[in-house]
Amino acid sequence: MAELRELREERSKIVERIRELRGQERELASRMAQLRRERGERRRKIRALLATVRERVGRATEDELREELERLEWEYQTTSMSLEEEREYVRRMNELELAIKVLEKCRELEAEVERIEREMEELSSKLSELREERGRLSEEVASLKERIAKKLEEVSALRSEVRELAARRDELKRQADEHHESYVRLLQRVAEVRSEIRRLETLVRASKIAERRKEEEKRLRAKAEEIYERYRRGERISWSEFELLIKMGYVGGG
Repeated sequence: MAELRELREERSKIVERIRELRGQERELASRMAQLRRERGERRRKIRALLATVRERVGRATEDELREELERLEWEYQTTSMSLEEEREYVRRMNELELAIKVLEKCRELEAEVERIEREMEELSSKLSELREERGRLSEEVASLKERIAKKLEEVSALRSEVRELAARRDELKRQADEHHESYVRLLQRVAEVRSEIRRLETLVRASKIAERRKEEEKRLRAKAEEIYERYRRGERISWSEFELLIKMGYVGGG
């Protein structure tokens, strides 16, 4: 039946689009994971640098450090002092200059963190859009599945008609001499119906195979997501679970 064939083709296109969306989601999720790692690395660097500065100069701000440095430089240039005092001034000024450079580096890292977080927000928004589209398409697939099921009911009705026609054919055979022309027409109808049934059965088998594959992929996807969450939390996973993550594209295979 042409309508059933069109339904199957439409469903195949939607299923292919869902696969594409899943691929894009995996790519975005991978990028998000990379950005989280980069953000964590920069935050750790900031904490380490700030700890070093505070160990040397306390919790003074960059502006306060610059003011102190300017004051020391002025006193160093304008005040008469002993060699020991000069050494102490130089040591302190070098210490302040280093602390200021470290704080400047912290500002750069903080700017990078902000950039990373903006990109993460954009990716998160895009992920939501992709998941929303995939959800809508999944609903369309479910609707098409119902329509295909209705067509299968028509197949069942055609089978009943075949049985009825076969019974009628047997009756006509007994009356062949009297009803030869009707018998020939009935045979033609039976052949047409059987041919249609074969086409429909082929489409139904293909639809069922595709549906089973979808359900298996859905099951593996759900299992992989649960394993991936455990993997992200640092929990131990088995080798077979790690292989599943690779297969489903959550981690690299290299």
